Amino acid sequence: MLLAALGYVALLAGGPALAAAAAVGVGLALGAEVDLIGYLTARYYGLARYSRMFGVFYAVFMLGVGASPLMMAWLLAVTGGYTAPLLVAVALLALAAALLLSAPGSRPRPRHRSAPSPPSKGCTREVGDLRRRLRAADRHPGRPDRARARRRRDPAVAPRR
Repeated sequence: MLLAALGYVALLAGGPALAAAAAVGVGLALGAEVDLIGYLTARYYGLARYSRMFGVFYAVFMLGVGASPLMMAWLLAVTGGYTAPLLVAVALLALAAALLLSAPGSRPRPRHRSAPSPPSKGCTREVGDLRRRLRAADRHPGRPDRARARRRRDPAVAPRR
């Protein structure tokens, strides 16, 4: 966003001489809005609420995309030049960049459950067994515990109901 604002400032200051540099700055910076909306939505709201929040943010984004040419054309008609519309664009891009930079960091989400701590000396045998099974389940998610696998393999062991 700051790169686009600098491109607009270059266009204001240099006119047609800096138009190519301004176009590169604006094109590089303003080409990634939807990608940024998707990334930040997933980062701040998680995948459980992603579709609804992305829809809301994308709708607001599209309203801005639709209204901005009308606003810029109105400013051009009122002022008679491109200076005011470009200054408004620079101010709005600077505001967007400030809001993005001041956003709180999203909370880190652990990829895996942390392994339980080893049993203390006062723990009973059952608690130790439970902790070992939890650790095994963490290492092999989705894999049945050994007792169920043994019941399936050995017909002499009665199935548990």
